[in-house]
Amino acid sequence: MDYDIIEEDSISLYEIFQYFKKWAWLIIAAMCLGAIISLVSFQFLEDEEYQSSAQLIVNQKSANETIQYSEIQTNVSLINTYRQIILGKSVLEKVAQEVDPNLTVTQLQNAITVRQTENAQTFDIVAVLDSPELAQNVVQSAIRNFENTLTEIYDTDILTVYVLSAPSYEPNKIATSITTRALIGAILGAMLTVGILLLKELLDTTVKDENFLNQFGLVKLGELESLSEQEYAQAVLTGATTKKGR
Repeated sequence: MDYDIIEEDSISLYEIFQYFKKWAWLIIAAMCLGAIISLVSFQFLEDEEYQSSAQLIVNQKSANETIQYSEIQTNVSLINTYRQIILGKSVLEKVAQEVDPNLTVTQLQNAITVRQTENAQTFDIVAVLDSPELAQNVVQSAIRNFENTLTEIYDTDILTVYVLSAPSYEPNKIATSITTRALIGAILGAMLTVGILLLKELLDTTVKDENFLNQFGLVKLGELESLSEQEYAQAVLTGATTKKGR
């Protein structure tokens, strides 16, 4: 009994494979069309965003000329604290006042990212906004107010902020790669086509072969074939001739 179930399942999977194989050309065409539509859509609908970034390092001043390993580890661990300061309300309110009063703290928190270089003392401040000038100005203001806040919290004799790379100016907008755009469209096109084909197959109650009847315990008695117009006309003519002969 179990072998019959496995066999039925195998046949079913085979039939599904054959069904999609028959429509492979349509699936491929849908993938190509989806990729084209996706490329065009991204080109016109994607938001214009520009990025600016700067790299910083904050060092503790030490009485010893030789930097201790423990000091380096402390500097690395403090980057999370610096991240909270930069993205904090106090700093970002000042950034908004200096750059654009229409910007809110929430908008700036969503626009600014503080990225730590793995196992290093350096970290990046990155801003993504709707113009290259605005992004650069926000990063500059964030650095300036971050330094001022550190001075208020600590002392200039304890911490020193070094800007390793100044806020960049990138005139080209951030864009999703062409490969990613095309891939997204192709996948969506394939999924949509496969879904429609599956639905079409599930809703199709036409008797396709004798196996379909056997599943319901029915017996095939015969077949009815459709006639072409020429065959139908000939049959009518033959019938009329037969009647006249009688």
